Amino acid sequence: MDLKKLENSSKEAESLLKTLANSNRLMILCYLIKGPMTVSGLSESLALSQSAVSQHLLRLKQSNIVLVESKGKHAWYRIDSAEVTALMAVIQLIYCRNEEDLL
Repeated sequence: MDLKKLENSSKEAESLLKTLANSNRLMILCYLIKGPMTVSGLSESLALSQSAVSQHLLRLKQSNIVLVESKGKHAWYRIDSAEVTALMAVIQLIYCRNEEDLL
C-alpha cells in the first residue's frame, strides 16, 4: 500500500466531503442527479431563495462537482463528477426509505 498516495487521496476525499456536508447542497445534488435544472427550478423545489441556491451552486461549481451550461436565457446545472454521482447513489440507498426516491 502506497501511504503517500493514500494520504493524497484522503485529502481529496476530505475536501469533497466538506463540500457535501451541508443539507441544502445534498438536496441540490439529489435533484441534479435526476437531470439538469435551473436556479429557479431548484429554488422552487427546495423552497430556498434563488440567492441561497446560487451560493450553494457556486460552491459546488468551485469544487468541480457541477457544471453550468447556458441554453437560451437560462443557465442549467448538472452533476459533472462520477465520484459524486456514485456517492449520491450510496447516500440515497442508505437514507432514502421509499423505493420511488431511489435512482
